[in-house]
Amino acid sequence: MNKQNKTPFELWMEWRPHRLHVKDDMCKIAQVMCDDIGLKNPKDFQIKGNEMRFKHVTDLAFMRVNLNE
Repeated sequence: MNKQNKTPFELWMEWRPHRLHVKDDMCKIAQVMCDDIGLKNPKDFQIKGNEMRFKHVTDLAFMRVNLNE
């Protein structure tokens, strides 16, 4: 399947290895941080509940360092 035709759910499932669990109070902060560094939802990252998933492992690493997770 062509990458540009994937639904957000398909991307969510594909990005399972690049997931990060965040605390309730950090979800909004994490979303603002992603927006600030130019990541687009749902193209580069997604948040559902207390879990974030990223397209690139480098973005996951960046968030882990900055959120102290």
